[in-house]
Amino acid sequence: MSHPRWVPPNGGAQRNLQPPRVVMFRARIKSLLCIGCGECLAVCKQGVFRKTAEGKAEVSNGDRCKGCLDCFAVCRTRAIHILPGKSISRMR
Repeated sequence: MSHPRWVPPNGGAQRNLQPPRVVMFRARIKSLLCIGCGECLAVCKQGVFRKTAEGKAEVSNGDRCKGCLDCFAVCRTRAIHILPGKSISRMR
């Protein structure tokens, strides 16, 4: 006896399904505090930041942040904040 094959709701069309990405950290920059020194761009190995037209840093790929805190350590004005990602559940 054969079992019926499960067909996805999209009619069985093959898609490139990837597992959900776990985001552990997110980088944020307070643009009013940023002086545009570029130190965060120089130390970030993940490519999280880019320069704006005004010359200040902004987060371009915040999901790539690994939480190493190198950018936080070099920021003179403390404009950078590293926050926990959405997928972290709090322990009770």
